[in-house]
Amino acid sequence: MDHILRRIEENTAPKDSFQLMISSSTTDFTTRFNPPLQLKRGKQYELALLNLEKYYSLPNIDSSNNNFTYSPGGGATWFTITLPERSYEVTDAAIKLQMEDNNYYDDQGNKYYTTIGANFNTLKAVLTLENSYQVYFTSANSVRHVLGFNSAIYTAGYHESENVVNIMNISSILVNVDIVTGSYVNGTMQPVIYSFFPNV
Repeated sequence: MDHILRRIEENTAPKDSFQLMISSSTTDFTTRFNPPLQLKRGKQYELALLNLEKYYSLPNIDSSNNNFTYSPGGGATWFTITLPERSYEVTDAAIKLQMEDNNYYDDQGNKYYTTIGANFNTLKAVLTLENSYQVYFTSANSVRHVLGFNSAIYTAGYHESENVVNIMNISSILVNVDIVTGSYVNGTMQPVIYSFFPNV
């Protein structure tokens, strides 16, 4: 009985705790504490992540998929737009703005002959081409990989991508701390203290 009472007393007694604030400009780093943390022998410790603050700096467009090639004249001449590396949405206006800068739109009616949108029911991209415009999605670094289109030349009309969009190339961010145990990733034990899905 005394043993049980001692356990209850130990479990309900105030626990030593401290907060660690760690920052870095990289995703993989080591922190050394000065002076070193002194942990008492014979005690069990728990580590918890209370807060994670980060910039959303995970681009979905980079040099591997940043080209959009189009023809305003039925395939006679082709022009390539190179998108800057950053995070884009499916309906981002970056392509339209560059086509406007190149005077490939109807300035009288403020109408674009190439429109990229989304079908939220099927999770696919929608490409609408008018006035004999064509899009060349066959280059290796074409934006088609993000939009879900096959390697092909698309002519005037309404086109829905053959595959779902791959607008987020990061599906989960894992926070690892090499002194924790008990987490599994795909069946393998990993030092993961927290996992979250970017909601931006």
